[in-house]
Amino acid sequence: MIPQTETRSVTSSGVMATMMYGIAPGSEAHIFGMLRGSLYSDKPLAVVRESTTNAWDAHQDAFIGNMPINVVLPTDLEPTFIVRDYGFGLSYEGICNTFVLYGASTKRGTNEQIGCKGIGSKAPFAYTDLFTIISYNQGVKSTYTAFLDETDVGQCNKVHEEPCGSETGLEIRVPVLPQDVAAFHRAAEYLFQFYTPTPNVNIPITPRAMDKRANGFLNPIGSPDSTPGSWIAVEGIVPYTLDYTKMLDELREAGLEEAVKAASGGLYFDIGTVSVSASREELEYTTRTKKAVVAKFKLLLDELIGDVKRTIKDTSLSTWERRVAVQQFSKSTQIPISARYAQWVKPSLVVYSHQPILNGDGNAMQDDKGNKITNAPKTFRLLGYDDTYDRNGHLTHRATKLSEMRTVDVRPNARIAVQDTKIAAQNFLLDRVADRVAVPHNNAKIEDIEAEIQSVLVKAGLEGIPVVRLTSLPTRTSVDKRRYGRSYGNEKHTERRFVLKNNVSARAALSDNWNIIDHEPGKDDVYVILSHFVPVGSGPAGTVFYEEVEQDRQALARFGEVPPPIYGIKTTQKHRVLETDVLGTPYAAWRKQKYQELLANHPEIERHIELVHWGTIADRYWYLANIKQAMPWMLAELGESHPIPTFFQNVLCGQDAHKSLSIPERNTAKLLCSIINPPNKAKDAEQHLQKRYPLFKVGAFAQDIGVGGDHTSTSKRAAWLEYFTLIDQVRP
Repeated sequence: MIPQTETRSVTSSGVMATMMYGIAPGSEAHIFGMLRGSLYSDKPLAVVRESTTNAWDAHQDAFIGNMPINVVLPTDLEPTFIVRDYGFGLSYEGICNTFVLYGASTKRGTNEQIGCKGIGSKAPFAYTDLFTIISYNQGVKSTYTAFLDETDVGQCNKVHEEPCGSETGLEIRVPVLPQDVAAFHRAAEYLFQFYTPTPNVNIPITPRAMDKRANGFLNPIGSPDSTPGSWIAVEGIVPYTLDYTKMLDELREAGLEEAVKAASGGLYFDIGTVSVSASREELEYTTRTKKAVVAKFKLLLDELIGDVKRTIKDTSLSTWERRVAVQQFSKSTQIPISARYAQWVKPSLVVYSHQPILNGDGNAMQDDKGNKITNAPKTFRLLGYDDTYDRNGHLTHRATKLSEMRTVDVRPNARIAVQDTKIAAQNFLLDRVADRVAVPHNNAKIEDIEAEIQSVLVKAGLEGIPVVRLTSLPTRTSVDKRRYGRSYGNEKHTERRFVLKNNVSARAALSDNWNIIDHEPGKDDVYVILSHFVPVGSGPAGTVFYEEVEQDRQALARFGEVPPPIYGIKTTQKHRVLETDVLGTPYAAWRKQKYQELLANHPEIERHIELVHWGTIADRYWYLANIKQAMPWMLAELGESHPIPTFFQNVLCGQDAHKSLSIPERNTAKLLCSIINPPNKAKDAEQHLQKRYPLFKVGAFAQDIGVGGDHTSTSKRAAWLEYFTLIDQVRP
């Protein structure tokens, strides 16, 4: 990569002596130690990234860029990380002049290769004190051992040499501790999804779900990476964390801020387009980088909106298929759609109504028999499970029977099932949220129902939604009628041990979140005790638990952590289970402990929590504008160290700083606040102020000291000043 340098024009005069900066003799170990270890926050990731990108560069240099590199990930049986390329390899001189020298690079003259820093080849030293280099060059296989000696500077010794014929390339071998095997696997899964071509790996790599475009990609809703505001920048093949809050002003000016905050994904950049940090873990937010990122966000947004418009106009798709596509796009990105296309993003549509049709005079129209005319179909009625949800989407009431529902939610899995049997619809596998059942009305025939459904769907703008017969759907598993009476049950109701699925939802049958497993929780396992698939002690209908699990998975993913499996043990009246009967850790206890560890290991979260606390107080004070206007008066009359202006300065600063946090940072901080209840300096300061000045009410104070308006006066300010002075004299 061609490094970006700043051109400087310096004019000197009157110079008596010149000194050049350099490294003090004897300080090499200190400097090299910083370049090796302190540079990387995630050392396994650094080893995998630097070693494999160097191998990729070697293939570009040898004009074999379409040939994949070989990677051997460590296992418990063979804990060694190996990277092998088939480039030119390195001669002894190449090892001496490039590989072992910090700052030395042969890649600064081209943007066809990624490297340029001159420190990546030493990255294994960030993780281990010893690794092996095997070079195949000019018919000779040379083996080198790189290690940190007693000087802590490091040595590279040639230990073996033998003929290798025409074979070329370089191999890096890094020993891995058993406890870090999983970390190397995670690093490979994260990186290799962007490598072209994909490396040959000894272990299958799970591909990442991405909605790819020419300028970037979006993370599908529900994926581990779908936290709003979570973005990466992929330069060439290397992903870098992208912090959009570093360019909020530029995004606002371009009208992109809200879309970037709401969505998540990645942007594609050519090599050399943006500046990266020395660690190659994140971008350097130079003016050039900010411009490039904002421009790429704009291109991706235009591309996405263009796709939506083309989808809407694509007559090869049914109306239903177009609605689903647009709805999914809107839901996953939160990107605003032009008012012109607003009808396409409606989450639910009315199929028919029982409201009478009015004539030109505003009166209800009637048929020959005097009955009011509606647009309700003559041959069928639509039924569904009328579950109730609060404004946050949490299930508050679970319907036990089907009832009339005249709307259809625009969902990919939605269907209309025509009841063509006397067997109750509840005995078939239906999606509680998405499916609707068309039951006969007026003794209509099935064929007539199906014909009218198509006509009604066209009028409702739902043409193309799948219409099936109920008997074509699978039935629920039949169980012992002596136990369940005439109903049909689920085989999970007869089992006692379960494990939670990777994807959970409180909007479907709760049992669908669990898989049957023959495993009794051990001392190192995490578990919950289930009653009707509701964790004992959980919230209404068990929704709280399932929401917490999703929150935890998203929060921990931000820090490269994966929660352990959660096992479920069923308790019944006949076979009661208590926590004392189960080995392991209850989920609630594990959760609290895990977030305490997260806070201890990531000190930046503590600062985020403090900002959230101040931001919470600021959100309650709608009158902060008055406070801000009167701040010069408070500072002048009371002084900078006085509790009153000190408190409000903290509130105003906290308000601005809180807004600067990314949505994932804000959500993580709020989550920790709700779980471990960390110290709240903002609340303590507010309570201390109210205790010290009993008559002090923030709202009344803000009105009296504000600037402008009939409610303000010099006398009110003077009264408050006198009150504070009297209190301060009594309570120094």
